Amino acid sequence: MFDCPFCGGKDLCGVSMDYEHSTGFIKCDACGAKYEMQINRLTEAIDVYSEWIDMCATATAPTT
Repeated sequence: MFDCPFCGGKDLCGVSMDYEHSTGFIKCDACGAKYEMQINRLTEAIDVYSEWIDMCATATAPTT
């Protein structure tokens, strides 16, 4: 379980790893924020969460 970058909830985001379909999925149980990414057999739950955080930072970064 991980903290949500959107609502700030603690330990509300669970990761599902579907190696058969090469998909990792994370969702917040409180606010419903979610993220999906392509994974492989070496990917772990923390990798999905880290990628989600990186994508959030990229989306909110100011453009020049």
